[in-house]
Amino acid sequence: MLATVGDAVATIGAVIQLNTVVSTDYQSQVDDFKSDQEKEKMQQEIDDLQDKVKQLEKLVRGAIK
Repeated sequence: MLATVGDAVATIGAVIQLNTVVSTDYQSQVDDFKSDQEKEKMQQEIDDLQDKVKQLEKLVRGAIK
């Protein structure tokens, strides 16, 4: 009887440990995904600003002529 209880406790412990590992891995993947999204958003903003600078340069060149 005690062996069965011991096995059950060991199994529960293993499940809890596995859950912790999976949870940590999942959170790491979520963090990586969020970081990638932020980088993509920042890159898009940089690209938009570069386009605006090019448009302004064209306007300035046109005004100078």
